[in-house]
Amino acid sequence: MHTGGPSGNERLTATTYAGSAAYRLNGPPRLFMRALAPLVVAATAVVLGSGVALLANGEREDTWVGVHKASFVAWLALFSVHVLVYVWRLPSLVLDRRAPGFAIRLALVGVVLIAGLWIAAETALHDRWT
Repeated sequence: MHTGGPSGNERLTATTYAGSAAYRLNGPPRLFMRALAPLVVAATAVVLGSGVALLANGEREDTWVGVHKASFVAWLALFSVHVLVYVWRLPSLVLDRRAPGFAIRLALVGVVLIAGLWIAAETALHDRWT
């Protein structure tokens, strides 16, 4: 049930946890998503931690490489589920003219899309990463 305003499931802000009416009205995320969250956090911590370990020891053929690769695959799978569950809400959130900051949101989406396309073109056209 969507109230038309910002909800706790869509915006994690201080008001979300301070007991805002919209958050209470929408209720908590689905049980599946609440169960998935700690796994996403744990996988993120392992990806970042193993990456820091790789940077710290400078090795490219170590146990940490395997840990890093496996944790990234797990993180990618878990985060993909999260994105696929919530991505359908994005167009209505970005294009909601009634919500404050419409022009800024639209500009930020445009900048991120242009930057993403530029990075994709740079990495695809140039053999810098091998």
